[in-house]
Amino acid sequence: MTTADVVVVGAGVVGASIAFHLASRGVDVVVCDQGHGGRQGATPWSAGQVRLTHGDPADMRLAALSLPVFERWAEVVGGDCGFRATGFALLVGEDFLAVAATAVKELDVLGIEARLLDPGEYARRRPGLRYDGVAAVLTEPRSGYADPVATTAALLDRAAGFGARVRTGTRVDSLVVSGDTVRGVRTATEVVSAAEVVLATNVRGAELLTGTGVAVPLSTTRVGWAAVAGPELPAVDVTIDDTIGTYFRPWGEDGVLYRVPMDGRGGPPDTASGPVRPDLLEPARSLVARRVPALAGRVATASGSALESYTPDGKPVLGRAGPGGVYLALGPSGGGFKSAPAIGRAVAAELAGAGPAEELDPYRFARFSGEGRRPVARRYRHM
Repeated sequence: MTTADVVVVGAGVVGASIAFHLASRGVDVVVCDQGHGGRQGATPWSAGQVRLTHGDPADMRLAALSLPVFERWAEVVGGDCGFRATGFALLVGEDFLAVAATAVKELDVLGIEARLLDPGEYARRRPGLRYDGVAAVLTEPRSGYADPVATTAALLDRAAGFGARVRTGTRVDSLVVSGDTVRGVRTATEVVSAAEVVLATNVRGAELLTGTGVAVPLSTTRVGWAAVAGPELPAVDVTIDDTIGTYFRPWGEDGVLYRVPMDGRGGPPDTASGPVRPDLLEPARSLVARRVPALAGRVATASGSALESYTPDGKPVLGRAGPGGVYLALGPSGGGFKSAPAIGRAVAAELAGAGPAEELDPYRFARFSGEGRRPVARRYRHM
């Protein structure tokens, strides 16, 4: 039997961040991941956006707390997360002008520079786009994107440097429950005993909670992206187009990565990640080409898809729930990457006995029973 203070189940970017922050505090941590440390599951297929604008101010706050970490990664964490400050742009229609203007004010309160530009002004910076149907562009100069695999690897490497035992290729089969307390986890080869078990397992979280009396309402959806490369492609920011429902960002030195809408929800928890189905690539490219005409007729150079877990309100579940000894870090969906540094720091502080982290209050499990703070409803059409 192995013993530890905390077992973190799942080594995607959120689990890796929690492990890093715990280990840096001197907590004895074991990380169990059935993949290979952020190279399987949803994390490596993330678009890697690092931006602040969201429909919910609570999400903005977590992202704002995380941005300085991405900007000073080598100093704060160590290694290289691949962060590139390209700038972020949100394209909105006439009916969302007021919402975008409110977001600029909220970002200012958080100390984040943002501006609301008319399309003509923004087009002088990014002339390779079409702006039909766009009433305004919200811009964030400090934002950009990072490399999800490099980010996760750096967090795990530093966690190991602080003494964490990172066990990749180790699937957790069940929780070890004694009475009304979770005492650890059971793998195929051993029991890992711990005072706290953190579930950061994406789509398998609900399965592992079976028998504990905690039913987290998680569903799964497949997300995907594709990318093309070519020296004649226009330079772009990390961009969300709320008018037509797509996103795109730079890819490598001369490419553009863009969203591929996936059909249908659900799927078995262990469905492998991998390339996008070929029949979905053309509709996605045609959609984004309405905004980036140079992408018309291009063949995808690369693509990727994975299952992500979502709660009914699209927000993560963060905090203790159910029997003693279990801490939930589930359902971060597509927003988990950009907020992972702040989530990891706050969760580690709570587990280390620092008391409740106020920034996590909107994400508690109690909101599903009507007892906790509910997140703000979606403000935009597509984000």
